[in-house]
Amino acid sequence: MSKPDHQLNAEELQAKYEALDTSEGWAQHPRYEREDWQHEAAEGNTQLGYWDWVMHALEAEAVDEKKPMSTPNEAQLRVEPAMVNTLLAALRFYQEAGMGDPCNRSDHIHALATDDNNDTSLDDEGIDELCEALNCGDLALMNPRVSMPDWRPDDELPPSLKGKTGSIDISKIANGDIEITSPLGEKTMFSLEFDAGVSRIHVYPPDAESPTEYSHDEFAVTIASMPGEVLVHNQYGNGFLMQMDEENPVQAPYYDGDERLESLSASESMVDNEDPLMQTSQSPSPSM
Repeated sequence: MSKPDHQLNAEELQAKYEALDTSEGWAQHPRYEREDWQHEAAEGNTQLGYWDWVMHALEAEAVDEKKPMSTPNEAQLRVEPAMVNTLLAALRFYQEAGMGDPCNRSDHIHALATDDNNDTSLDDEGIDELCEALNCGDLALMNPRVSMPDWRPDDELPPSLKGKTGSIDISKIANGDIEITSPLGEKTMFSLEFDAGVSRIHVYPPDAESPTEYSHDEFAVTIASMPGEVLVHNQYGNGFLMQMDEENPVQAPYYDGDERLESLSASESMVDNEDPLMQTSQSPSPSM
């Protein structure tokens, strides 16, 4: 039984696909084409040869496919002392070898340190801070990016979607932002906030001209979620109220946080004013 592609080295991958290739051109992997590799090289994102680049991409893909969809808390890792010691030793070895400077790394190590140029790697100062955090136990490891495939099985998908996964990046969740990259590489931004106690989501769709590079700089839809109902509006304030027990949505004004605050304050004031009366009416009469 032949090994899956992600378990093959560069030479094995080349031999496999050269044997399968019936054209007179250069053999290539069906999911990682030479045109994409040339683009990555031209952008300065890789110095690897084509088949080494394919091998690394397949390894990264295999790792992503093993990552479960999870909440940040579920993705946190509690490390044992022996694990911390090994991490510290590896970090100090990396640092002593001068790899805080990207110029001193091999392509493979640089790709690991930067998530294939998707992130900025740590310099010596950053490594010191990480080691200190590990020593003090002031560190919660979590995966800020999770992957998931299309919900449809591969045999129902066109070639452009077969074997592809999208990603959900929560690295900016502290600001309320979640970046979603579809299996086609199109980027959508969800911006979350609370307004007068109501959960709201602003949706920034993929940019019309460069959908794989960034989302639009203006939201297309804002959603306010309240008990039993949801308000959905566009950026011009036009929208609908959808209620759980009603079949058809109805036109409704844009969510007004100030109005809701006034309503909440009035309700709380009414309760505060009622409480003494309730207590007086329920108190037993003093004995004579």
